[in-house]
Parts: sequence; C-alpha cells; structure tokens
Amino acid sequence: MGNRQLWRWAASNWFVVVAPLLAVAALLVARSAGWRAAGATLEAALVFDACFTLPVLYALCYSRSKPLRQVVLRMLALACLGIYVLGWIVPADAQLLLPRLAWARTAGLTVLILIELRLVVAVVRMVFGTGASAEQRATQTGAPRFVARLTVLEARMWKAVWRFLRRN
Repeated sequence: MGNRQLWRWAASNWFVVVAPLLAVAALLVARSAGWRAAGATLEAALVFDACFTLPVLYALCYSRSKPLRQVVLRMLALACLGIYVLGWIVPADAQLLLPRLAWARTAGLTVLILIELRLVVAVVRMVFGTGASAEQRATQTGAPRFVARLTVLEARMWKAVWRFLRRN
C-alpha cells in the first residue's frame, strides 16, 4: 500500500485511528487516577466516553458510507463493548455505575451471539451451496477480492473434509 493510499484510507476510516488512542487514554487515566478522591466522577466520565463519545465518533465517521441500520447496530455494540471493557479497567471497589449497567452487557452479548449464529448459518450455506467464483462472492458480500478468494478456498476445503468424512 503506497503512502498516498494509506493517507486516503486513514482519512476515510479515521475512527480506526482515533478509537485505539481514546482507549489507551482511558486506560492510562483509569490506572493513574486516585479512585478514592474522584471515583464516581471518573467512572461516570469513562462510562460517558465509552457509551456515548465512542459510538458518536463511529457514526460521524461511517454514517455516509454505511447503511443506517448497520451504523446503529455497531454503535450499540460499541456501547456494550465499552461497558464490558470498563468492567475490567475500573477497579471493583470503585464501580458504582457499572453494576447498574450490567443488563446492557448481557443484552449486548445476547445480540452478539445471535449475530454470530446468523454468520455461522450464512457460512454453512456458502460452503455447502453452489460453487460460485471469487468475483461472485465479492459482489454478493462486498468483501475484498482476496477475502472472497480465501472464502472460496475454505469452502472447497470444507467440502473435501465433508466428502472424506462421509466416505469413512
């Protein structure tokens, strides 16, 4: 990837550049803060950043290039992920808001499991469905061509494994 292409990619996907920086900043603040003095305020600020600021930044970055449903779903997923990660970052004795938000973590994990099951069904259909070329897979899924080629190769491999198992 050339320097110019890298800058174009970073300009159109600036959230991928900014989000890790914000996560590291939150981790540094959480590890260096005096939780006894500013525990509730600091926890509220971290929860606000994880559940509001980060999803809004995602929406600002991708709302023009992705469908609204996909953006909203990923915003909710980011908020649930933020609650989950804060459960590890904020010390247990300083957690006041996070236990009250445990329902969001459970709801997020439930939705994630449902999405994963949907993906498994789609992959099984793709693997055992009709043989399509990598170009057809790329246009169907919107994946890059090299990823589509890898999925076609994987589908062939799983079909061969299935035939081998059925013979024995």
